[in-house]
Amino acid sequence: MIETVTENVLQPVLVTFKHSALTRADIGKPVKVSANDTVQLAADGNAFDGILATVETGVCGVLVSGDVTLEYSGSDPDTGFQPLVAATGGKVKLEGSPLDYNYWQVWWVDTTEKKVRFRLP
Repeated sequence: MIETVTENVLQPVLVTFKHSALTRADIGKPVKVSANDTVQLAADGNAFDGILATVETGVCGVLVSGDVTLEYSGSDPDTGFQPLVAATGGKVKLEGSPLDYNYWQVWWVDTTEKKVRFRLP
């Protein structure tokens, strides 16, 4: 389940894309644009473009802007701009070689629950 924050934050923006293999079980996972107007799940270590929010046959809604909380794996991120990439299991993680990746504004980190809140641009 995707967890968004709605108080004192950027309003969420959903964009509709095509897909060929996503299911409702994928909601809340990072996705990337794979072709014109089409997304797929972002593989471990991939940069991602948004978070899957809804899925219907052949189309889906992707959260491309707003604040989101996801589980993370690996090293604990700091607050501030961090190079996050997709991780296995629909999580995110820090990228060790961040030059070619998106930096996301991290607002909050729960190191006990391994959750991170960050802003999609």
